[in-house]
Amino acid sequence: LFDLAKETGLTDTQQQKAGEGQKSEDGKVVYYFKAKTFSMFGTLEQLTEFLYKFHQKKAMHKIKRITLVNAGEELGATASREIDPMLRISLTIEAISMPDGQMADKLPEGNWSRLQGSLEEYKQRVVHRNFFGPPNNAPSIGTINGGNPRPKNSIRFAIPASDSDGDNKELNYELVASGSPGAEIEVKNGLAVFTSPGLEEGTYKYEVKVTDRGCPPKIDSKTFSFRVEKVKVAEVEEVEEVPDARVTVVSSLTRNVKGEYQVWINFRATQKRELFVVGDVFELDDKEWEIISHDFDKCVIRCGDLLLSYQISSNLSNPVESKKIAEASETTTSAGDSSID
Repeated sequence: LFDLAKETGLTDTQQQKAGEGQKSEDGKVVYYFKAKTFSMFGTLEQLTEFLYKFHQKKAMHKIKRITLVNAGEELGATASREIDPMLRISLTIEAISMPDGQMADKLPEGNWSRLQGSLEEYKQRVVHRNFFGPPNNAPSIGTINGGNPRPKNSIRFAIPASDSDGDNKELNYELVASGSPGAEIEVKNGLAVFTSPGLEEGTYKYEVKVTDRGCPPKIDSKTFSFRVEKVKVAEVEEVEEVPDARVTVVSSLTRNVKGEYQVWINFRATQKRELFVVGDVFELDDKEWEIISHDFDKCVIRCGDLLLSYQISSNLSNPVESKKIAEASETTTSAGDSSID
């Protein structure tokens, strides 16, 4: 037993106490037994290997009692949150012998065939448990909003995931199935961002998996999709009339991590700089202005029956192009609903 403990990496093996007795029936001894208690230090994986090999030995012996105590503090380490903490192990083992049994100095060679699986299968079932902490809860992936991607433009948005155990920054993100080559997930400061390269028109489907670092680890997965389409605007004819907005300027054209196209407008009359996304409406000069689209080079804003194009630093009274809408017919892209497979 001491050799087996050493072979499996257990340390400081000591015998604590011993006892012996016999089982008799009708005045005859059926068998003799000896019981001994041992203590040792090791990890749960080492103990699993020890128990596996212990039960393979061709002998009439069994473990009557086993006690595990987290020995991290005892050994001068804070091991209570480690996946494989150091344990103080106490084993009470009983071995029996038959009155007519043959005396032997060592155990016979060979193993019993009573164990159902391999050592690795037993480790997989036993080792990844936290006996000294609360049960591990699975992480959860929230609703994924793919935004409104345009052809040829890359798309980038956050993957919302949380863990009720409070270890959000320790989550591991993985793309299980990718609808396009080059898609990836980048994690920084606990925030996961999905990025996919410029795509052609069509529907793209992805599956993302999130794994925590609990004991055992838990997993959540979600499938999401989005459709890439062109923005179609009705035929227009050029006109010279423009709204009066001489002191309002398009200051920046950007896109956020959700993939939303943003237009920054500087209202110099009120000393305000405001952010709008495609589809937003604001009022200026008693008129409604609606953000239609932008491609980082210029943006299109509708005012009344006019479609006005602006570059960065253009004021709203001086568009680079103005056209009158012949018929109101526009189609915008939409993201597919997230769903769990």
